[in-house]
Amino acid sequence: MENPFSKPPDPKEMAEVADAMLQAWQAGKDYMAPNSDLYFRYAIQLLKHFGAVRVGVGQREMENGNAVMVDHYRASNGRMIRVGYKL
Repeated sequence: MENPFSKPPDPKEMAEVADAMLQAWQAGKDYMAPNSDLYFRYAIQLLKHFGAVRVGVGQREMENGNAVMVDHYRASNGRMIRVGYKL
């Protein structure tokens, strides 16, 4: 797997990830990135930028018959959110 930080962030990709995260949460769902590169490169960085703090360790779960890795974060407003990526 290529290092997701080996090249500068792509503004279009970052905007797409941010939009997908917001859409998921507005629908009351967890955000699941399509792969670990997008997750670590953008989703985690956006969460950190806005003050979210990881709570606990990642857990392997099943979602709609697919294996996913899920992390729990506490947003700056105190809300608990779940984010992850498809394995």
